[in-house]
Parts: sequence; C-alpha cells; structure tokens
Amino acid sequence: MPSTPQTGSVVPPLLVILLGAGALWAAMGIRPGMLPNDPGPAFLPMAAGAALVGLGLRLLVAREPHDGMPRGAMLLRVAGTIGLTLAYLATLERWGFPASTFAFLTCQMVLLGVRSPLALATLPAGLTALTYLLFRVLLSVPLPATRIGGMLI
Repeated sequence: MPSTPQTGSVVPPLLVILLGAGALWAAMGIRPGMLPNDPGPAFLPMAAGAALVGLGLRLLVAREPHDGMPRGAMLLRVAGTIGLTLAYLATLERWGFPASTFAFLTCQMVLLGVRSPLALATLPAGLTALTYLLFRVLLSVPLPATRIGGMLI
C-alpha cells in the first residue's frame, strides 16, 4: 500500500517549484536579443527556471525523500555543498574557470560519495571541458582564464 507523503517531504519540492516559477516569471520581463539567431539574455534564466520546476515536480512524485541517510549526514552534505560553492566563487577569478571548476567538481563528487579514481579524474575534466567549449568557444562568453606555465587557458 503506497504511503502518503508527510508534510516535511512535500515542502522542499514545492519551494523548488516556486523558485523555478519565480525565475521564469522574472525572465519574462527581460528584453529579447537584438541579433538574429540570438537566444537573448532571457534564455539562461528561462532554462534554469524550467529546470527547477521540472526538478521540483520530480522530487514531488518521488517515493523516497532521501536514500536512507541519517539526517545529520544529509545536513553535512548540504553544508559542504554550500561551503564548496562559496570556495568556488572565491577562487574563480584567481584560479580561472578551468582550474576552479575542475577542483569544485572533484571535491563535490568526493563529498557525494564517489570514490573511483577513474571517475574522479575523468568526469570533472570532461564536464569542465564541455562547459568551457559551450560557453567560451560556441557562445563566445568570456570566462576567467587559468594560467598554466606562461599560457592562459
């Protein structure tokens, strides 16, 4: 027999949905881009808002609110993620996008329990390269540079 969700397991997904809906609503007021084939400045906030609404809906219909972790361990992961995000933002200008993003993703994966050396080496490197390719090369968005030797990347 399916159990009914407790109030505590419904509130966080609803907050995520509200945050996404707020981002979508705020993005509606952004002027469209001026160039042909330009997604415009509202594209990223709209995409993020839609992703948050989708995530919130997915969390709302999930049967298990978490993977059986003790509450303290979950709070430690959340606090660790917040700390890592603040450290990432603090090092972004000094270390540059590639180095700080790789370090952030590696630390985040360790925090979330990934222990495979192969995964810890390849996934952050691949995601960093893919993100760099998307923003710097395809969309021509300037990103903070990383200095390796005498070269800027």
